[in-house]
Amino acid sequence: MDKSTGSPYDDVFRTLQNDCPELLIPVVNDIFRTDYAVGRDQVIVRNNEFFFTAPDGEQTKVVSDSHVMIGGSHYHMECQSTADGTMVVRMFAYDVQIAMRHARMAGDVYMVEFPRSAVFYLRSTRNTPDSMEVQLYVPEDSCRYQIPAIKIEDYSVDDLFERKLYFFLPFYIFFYEKDFAEYEADESRRRELEQVFCGIRERLEQALGDRRALRGMTIGTFHAICLE
Repeated sequence: MDKSTGSPYDDVFRTLQNDCPELLIPVVNDIFRTDYAVGRDQVIVRNNEFFFTAPDGEQTKVVSDSHVMIGGSHYHMECQSTADGTMVVRMFAYDVQIAMRHARMAGDVYMVEFPRSAVFYLRSTRNTPDSMEVQLYVPEDSCRYQIPAIKIEDYSVDDLFERKLYFFLPFYIFFYEKDFAEYEADESRRRELEQVFCGIRERLEQALGDRRALRGMTIGTFHAICLE
């Protein structure tokens, strides 16, 4: 569960969140069916470092990929290269920490609210679930919540632009990963791939218009991850 040191993709995810937080508004709207608006609703990036204490007393620092607050609600998202059997456990562990950190007293009632959470998978297979579920049992009652699984392969380039999901563009290279050997062996195919990403860059420049700082960060990050 130790994610104190992340992959380059974790770093890109966090960099985009910290430097271009408004890009998360269309992402949150798309995943959670909310209606936030860029320019109207502020994205507040919250502390995403947590310490877990093992039974032997040793503490481990972990860093979540994205914890933001929009319109008074907390949102937690993780960028994951592939699905594994521990993801739902890790998500729950993060969510508990976020909920406890922002719990409050209302009279004699201790109010603990979990964030709305999702996992973004860069790689997926037919066995990758569409969602994960946590079920909580408390005395004489139970409750459950689902964690959506978002998969890059489910989006076309047109989808990302039409739904303004520019935050996901730096990771779109994973859509072509399975054919890398073929691109490596065939120069004409490499040229085709190059044209695809040149086209994405041009569309991104047009879409972001004169928002130069935002455009520069997004395009710069896009180039950086494509060179990894």
